[in-house]
Amino acid sequence: MRPRDGYPGGHNPHGCEFPHLRQALLRVVAVNGAALQLEQPAGIAFSAGSSKAWQVNALTDVVLAGFTIEQRNGERRIADVAHRYDNLAPEVGVDGLALNWTAGALVEDVAVINAGRNPVSFENSLAFVLRSCTLDGAWNKGDGGSGYLRIARGYRGEVKDYQVRNIRHIALQWSSAFNHIHDVVTEVDVNFHGAIRITTRWRG
Repeated sequence: MRPRDGYPGGHNPHGCEFPHLRQALLRVVAVNGAALQLEQPAGIAFSAGSSKAWQVNALTDVVLAGFTIEQRNGERRIADVAHRYDNLAPEVGVDGLALNWTAGALVEDVAVINAGRNPVSFENSLAFVLRSCTLDGAWNKGDGGSGYLRIARGYRGEVKDYQVRNIRHIALQWSSAFNHIHDVVTEVDVNFHGAIRITTRWRG
């Protein structure tokens, strides 16, 4: 659960053991002295006097639509790693689609076939949309968070009208909040890793 990346020089500025569980990505609409007016509720009761805010430059206007991506691995067959929850092909252990520090990103009508690691990963992202997609297969489904439809520190996103099979989990992690997941055809389970206490709407 300790942070592995994302801090300049590897330094964790939060001063607590598990900072990802105490984070939120929020849009500020006004500043009045030391007071910030937020567009929507934070969802976390931050400690008065010790909480800190950082400005981030999130990437906007991201649209990925209308294509298929497949990870091949030489002569190896994906059937050889089916239902095996280990990292059996580290040489291709990269995400199919990875979106980090985005606001309003859209992934639509995309098929990710036999991803090296996670078919789709949203991290540190606000108001993202994943719709009308197919996620089918992953070479690596073992320890370290592999083989997920991964939403980590993702806020107010919508995931809908998609199919998931032959991966490990649909996983919402590390303070992810206010996400809406619905109209899903899935052959895998849903895991909440540090995200279950904050509102996530799920409708099958």
